[in-house]
Amino acid sequence: MRRYTLISIGLPRNVKSPVKNEYVADSIKKEEFFQHEAIDFSTRNAVLEAQSNWYAGPRNLMVVLEYETSADNEATIFSFSPNVYASDLGISTYYFNEPLILQVQEGRHRGLTQVHHTETLNPNQSTHTTSVHESVRASLENLKAHYTEIDIAKNICAIKKFAKEITSHNFPEIPALKLQAAQHFIQNMEAIFHEKEMITQLTIDCILALVWEGMHVNPSRITVAKEAFIKNLYESQRGYNLDKKNRDDGGKDKPICISGIINKLVDTLNGLHPLVNIIYVTQETASLKLMSLVREHTLNFIKLAPNPAKLFEEIKKLQVSTGMTVQWGIPPSILKAIAGAVMEEFYKEFEQILPKQLCEEIFAQFDYISLDKKTFNRLAEAPNTQHEVVHGKRTSIEEACTQMLMLVEQKLHALFKASAVSQSILGDIESTRILNTLYKELLNAAKLYFFQDITFAAFKQLSGNAIQDARVLLQTNSAWEDFFTTLPSIMEEVKNCSIKPVAPKNPGSIFNFFNEKPFHQATEIEREKDSHSPREMPSFG
Repeated sequence: MRRYTLISIGLPRNVKSPVKNEYVADSIKKEEFFQHEAIDFSTRNAVLEAQSNWYAGPRNLMVVLEYETSADNEATIFSFSPNVYASDLGISTYYFNEPLILQVQEGRHRGLTQVHHTETLNPNQSTHTTSVHESVRASLENLKAHYTEIDIAKNICAIKKFAKEITSHNFPEIPALKLQAAQHFIQNMEAIFHEKEMITQLTIDCILALVWEGMHVNPSRITVAKEAFIKNLYESQRGYNLDKKNRDDGGKDKPICISGIINKLVDTLNGLHPLVNIIYVTQETASLKLMSLVREHTLNFIKLAPNPAKLFEEIKKLQVSTGMTVQWGIPPSILKAIAGAVMEEFYKEFEQILPKQLCEEIFAQFDYISLDKKTFNRLAEAPNTQHEVVHGKRTSIEEACTQMLMLVEQKLHALFKASAVSQSILGDIESTRILNTLYKELLNAAKLYFFQDITFAAFKQLSGNAIQDARVLLQTNSAWEDFFTTLPSIMEEVKNCSIKPVAPKNPGSIFNFFNEKPFHQATEIEREKDSHSPREMPSFG
């Protein structure tokens, strides 16, 4: 099976740009390259996406290698292609006339090393990690807040009735062992009804009822939801019967622990319900987490340093620009100072879920991580740094966010005031909560776009997803269609920047659009919780 990995080749000072493909090919033949083992995936695009935030230094050329390993520790090299930086140095995709054969050895410093391909961990036993637990809890809170009048007993009764439907006739694509395990879970589930999720304090029976309710949010996908439910009941009932390759030993049921069961139940709605989003750990997500930790610790270190302006000037000198992106290297002195704290946080998060060797491979990228534009601008705007923010068409994130605030506020205000529907939701806290969430998601998307971290197409996609989620949650009827069909026009106006940013005294949330007394009283607590101004932007990571 072909793989793609990132390698870096040191460039002597006598090698000038543009670099010739023949020089790169010769370096690969001589095995004069370093393989970034943490960036090794089954597709080229996955490698390009994962490496876009790595910084290799000014005299290192990074390219993507296409290869395939054999059982006798040999690798066949088919081609190499540029990463986002190398494309500006004259490198293009290059195919070897005859596939190149290299030896693969574990733990090598140069050349190809033995990579254990663990991008996708065993999901049936990989539910014990902070990111999974936190995202499950957040999803549970969302479901609990949305389904406020749920009938637990009724839904539990419906689940018991569903057990009779779990047959090979109704689900011919699911193996009999899985169907049987799902039935066993339902038959025995009352024994754990009293168990609780630690933070939300929701009991298993309540969680099951919420999941069953959520499975029916979209009638057109109910079959998919039921199949996912069966799969997760099976993995809850027999999770410890599965090995690392997801093979069932066929023995007596070995259920997983309560926290794992909770995660599995909620996972049923992952990708099917707009209020559920569970983050599972893979090699790629661990790599991204390491980047985030390094950048955050760098930011905090400079802010607390005796002379932050001096350190900031050092970072400015390490800028690397291409036609596609701009990044800044991190001085070795800072990396050395933060290494211990970053390592402690990283291993605390992942050592229980990722193999030790994989953790070491990922952390080996520590010295190559750079600052992206978002982190650099945060640093530039921090007190005590001589900041010289790179200005684009839009002068700063505050102005951009203010501009979006004005666009959204003016348009939403007009849309609601012009709609008879708006008068009927003035006392409906749930509807206004959904709309306030929509408002903040649109603002978040605008922030990313104005910060030039995403393209306008990505901004429109994020905004469109938020609008569609609101449609589903509000169960929109024809009276809402004018609102939802008009809203996308706001996206276009954001791009055109047609409204000048004149900041209101307190833009707040969409709750401030209405001065009606009943609405004001009904949402007093909600407004206090959700309102914010452009200069008090919530953190979107």
